[in-house]
Amino acid sequence: MKFEIRYAAISENLALATIIVLLRDFLRYVYLGLRSDEVLVVENLFLRKQLALYQERQVKPRRIYAA
Repeated sequence: MKFEIRYAAISENLALATIIVLLRDFLRYVYLGLRSDEVLVVENLFLRKQLALYQERQVKPRRIYAA
């Protein structure tokens, strides 16, 4: 019995774009994992102040970009 393997036809541009996005996400993940604790503490402080401001003004937070 002989089986044929068929691959989904995707364009090379789409495949390349997907690989680039995955590489970008991986590098960002590594970068975030290697940041110092001080940077993380400062970022958390900023986000807490921003959240307190939103709650005080009763403003609903919005995304910077559509996700």
